[in-house]
Amino acid sequence: MLLILASQLIYDDLSNSFLVDRMDRKRSRLETIYTILTLALSGIRKTHIMYRANLSHQQLNKYLDLLLEKELLEIQENRYFTTERGHAFRTTFEDLQSILSEDHILDIPNPNYNLRL
Repeated sequence: MLLILASQLIYDDLSNSFLVDRMDRKRSRLETIYTILTLALSGIRKTHIMYRANLSHQQLNKYLDLLLEKELLEIQENRYFTTERGHAFRTTFEDLQSILSEDHILDIPNPNYNLRL
């Protein structure tokens, strides 16, 4: 089930986002979701998520609505917490990043830099 959710979220992000040097592109939706879930591990207020994740108020509301709907986050006393499902998403995302890094998909060098072997 979590893999289906990840595949739905990754659909729009995979076009070429993993094929460019990290410094030459914006964060993907998945990276933003991962950031929010990481910030919420021990509980965090909405405003702090907005500033620490570098999101506009409108962007933040869209992400929080999505994460609450998908039960990746929960609210307790005006604080957002990562749920068990959110922990599973983070683990899956880290595993995917690790696999892609091993295959050097994420490490395509910028032509302006020396090649890394």
